[in-house]
Amino acid sequence: MNGTTMATDESVGSNAKGLASRRPQRPIFDGSSALRNYMHEQFAQEIARLSEQAALGKAGQDAYVAVGFSRHRRNHVRLLRQERVAKRIEWLRFEREAAAQAARVSPGKIIAELHARGIERFDDLIERNAAGVVSVRDYSSCLPVEVGIGALKMVHAAFGIKTPIGGLP
Repeated sequence: MNGTTMATDESVGSNAKGLASRRPQRPIFDGSSALRNYMHEQFAQEIARLSEQAALGKAGQDAYVAVGFSRHRRNHVRLLRQERVAKRIEWLRFEREAAAQAARVSPGKIIAELHARGIERFDDLIERNAAGVVSVRDYSSCLPVEVGIGALKMVHAAFGIKTPIGGLP
C-alpha cells in the first residue's frame, strides 16, 4: 500500500450517521404561525369558528368550498386530519377562547393580577431594544393569557389606537 488508508464499511457507516445527525432538523410546528398554503390557512380559520361536530358535517364542507376548493363529500375531512392543519385549527380555537375569556375579565382584576406579579407600571410590560424598537415582554410563563390580552386591550383603548393589535378587536 502506498501510505493511504482505505475506509472500511464500518467507518463509512459511522460517518454517514454523523452527517445525518448534523443536518438541520425541521422545527416542530405548533400551529402558532400561519400555514404556507393560503387556502389551507383560510380553511383552518373558517373551521376554527365552528364546533368540532359542525366541522365534520355540512358546515365544514361549506367552509371547504368557501375558500375555493371544489365540493366533494369527504375531502374536507381529509384536510382536517392533516397534522399541520389540525394543529393550526387547535391553535386558532385556543386564541379565540383566550380572547373570549379576556373580554370577561374586569379591568380591576387585570390590574390586580399584574400587581401580584410585580408589574406596577406600563414600562414593566414593555422593553425597548438598542434600535429603539418597543416590544411586549414575554410573561407567558407567569401571566394568564386572558390577563395579558385584557391588558393589551386596556392600553389599546387608553391610547385611542384605531387599528387592531395582533387581531384584537
